[in-house]
Amino acid sequence: MNWFFIPLVTFASILFSNVGFAFETVNPVEEMRENINALGSGTSFAFVDIGLTEEELALADRLKFDNLGAETTKQYDRFGNLHLIIDELPKFLREIGNDDEEVIQAVTAIISRTAYNVTEASNKASAWVCVRASTPNHQFDMPRWHTDGMYYGLDSSKPYPEIVFKFGAVLKGPPTLLYPLPDAMRETFYANEDDRQFLSELLDLRLAQSPEKGQGVLFIVADNTMGGVHSEPKMDENRLFFSILVGDQIEIDELNSRWHPQ
Repeated sequence: MNWFFIPLVTFASILFSNVGFAFETVNPVEEMRENINALGSGTSFAFVDIGLTEEELALADRLKFDNLGAETTKQYDRFGNLHLIIDELPKFLREIGNDDEEVIQAVTAIISRTAYNVTEASNKASAWVCVRASTPNHQFDMPRWHTDGMYYGLDSSKPYPEIVFKFGAVLKGPPTLLYPLPDAMRETFYANEDDRQFLSELLDLRLAQSPEKGQGVLFIVADNTMGGVHSEPKMDENRLFFSILVGDQIEIDELNSRWHPQ
């Protein structure tokens, strides 16, 4: 037996475990791409790991919302030109009450990185990124079950040629609720989509699913046959949610101009 070989192997295994070599990590873009490609094949939503470290999760949990005052929600939007997130989002985070630069920079990096990852995974050129800060309120004590409609490609005579989806994740507070709606219930669901009370009784809240901490969700929009049924959770604590809608540049520009006409 080569006794010299044993300590070398032991040393190498310790070294590799400490530095966290790439072969031990999950590539968020590849996982997202696989789940995007699977959407519509019997599933309307999929949970994905967004690749956060324990340190990033801890920093995000230190977010503060002291400056919202009477407002229960404040929102930041970025339509395309995703590189501007690095400069704009810190201002938003300071406005809602954060003075810890380590927290501000960590949260900004997470959202910026995830926006680029989702865009790359979907093979799209651009995205609308929305960041929403909320303080405790009773607005969603009763779930608001719904599916998202069309954001672009609004000419119904020309259906959008591919599945459209959004990504959503929570960095602090309760996660989004997703409901695995059976196909047999969709007609009833949409026939009563404006009756919040009816839908809260129709759908068993115990069957709702949510991403775990450090995960996000991809869900289908703009499709009544397989749209991802979801709701905001009960807002009993501070919450920072962000969503990403990918698209071609012309689609994101059109969406922005329609929502914010000059």
